[in-house]
Amino acid sequence: MNTNIKFIDIQTPESAFKVDVDELTPLGFECVLDPQTTQGLRDECGRFKVFSIELSLLTPQGRQVVTGECQIHSIRRVSATQAAVCARFTHIGTNGYRWILAHMAMVSLPEQGFRRHGT
Repeated sequence: MNTNIKFIDIQTPESAFKVDVDELTPLGFECVLDPQTTQGLRDECGRFKVFSIELSLLTPQGRQVVTGECQIHSIRRVSATQAAVCARFTHIGTNGYRWILAHMAMVSLPEQGFRRHGT
């Protein structure tokens, strides 16, 4: 998808890490992490943390960085070495949704191809 996201823990900014986004929607995103990294997604009480994010998107106007916050929604184990992490946006910066939609439209166009109506 050519999209990556930087997670920045609000409590410990020095522990930031980047991952590739597998699926992006206006509500949030899904990515794959190793099990050791997923342990850092919970606080000491076991609740999912809120992260500051920097989402790097390719749009028709070039590369754009969207800032905001997200909260981990779910973590599911997909293999012994990978876990799928679903996160929801809690706050997105100015024009963030516009850049996300522009990116989604640009990425989905090659997949749709050129179809004629009625075929």
